[in-house]
Amino acid sequence: MKGRAMKPLLMPALIVVGGLSAFAGLAIAPALGHHSLSDYDMTRRITLDAVVREFHFVNPHPYLLVFGRAGGVTREWRLELDNRFELVDIGMTSRTFARDDQLVVSGAPGHDDKAMLYVRELDRQMRETLNQELRRELGPKVVLAVNELRTRS
Repeated sequence: MKGRAMKPLLMPALIVVGGLSAFAGLAIAPALGHHSLSDYDMTRRITLDAVVREFHFVNPHPYLLVFGRAGGVTREWRLELDNRFELVDIGMTSRTFARDDQLVVSGAPGHDDKAMLYVRELDRQMRETLNQELRRELGPKVVLAVNELRTRS
């Protein structure tokens, strides 16, 4: 008799536990999936000279679409950055990169010659941006003087 009395109580408990397990699995899957670097060849590293076309400051990983040159070939690349929350912590915003910004980036390339890169290092070429700001604020003569000083040193 005890076995029969427990069956009605046991079934709802199993359904609840099974449902919670399934929900936990679904909740964990996106977290595991977005941290996967399986699209990238982490054993290789390449460097690109790139010009920004678009910057997408999105979760979980912001990315840049650029025209990049590597190995003498120029094509459009997708550059994936670290997680957005970490980038915000170091001061990055949706306006950190603008169209036509010049970059030098290195990182792990996509498998099978895909034009994608998981960025490990990024250097923004500031000369042109600085020159434009100086021209606006100080006039062209000062910019020419600054450029002359840079070429002498």
